[in-house]
Amino acid sequence: SAVLEEVLPPMLSHHAEVWVVTGSGHHVAHRSHQKQGGVLWAAVDAHLGEALPGLSEADRRCWYSYHPAKDHNGYHCAFLVRRRRR
Repeated sequence: SAVLEEVLPPMLSHHAEVWVVTGSGHHVAHRSHQKQGGVLWAAVDAHLGEALPGLSEADRRCWYSYHPAKDHNGYHCAFLVRRRRR
């Protein structure tokens, strides 16, 4: 979450949308902790859904929206984050 807090605001100040690619975790070993439904994907999903430091939940929804994306096999693997206002 610290990386997203550092990277997303400046990226969204210069670009209308940013892809956050996480991978789905479907290709890792079955006995790996990463196999539990895509650990990174779930963490990014949770972080994007939370209010950012200094922003209320309502302000966060005004600042950006995010949409999960799937690959051609139907696995969740990324998020499209869109700036709503400057």
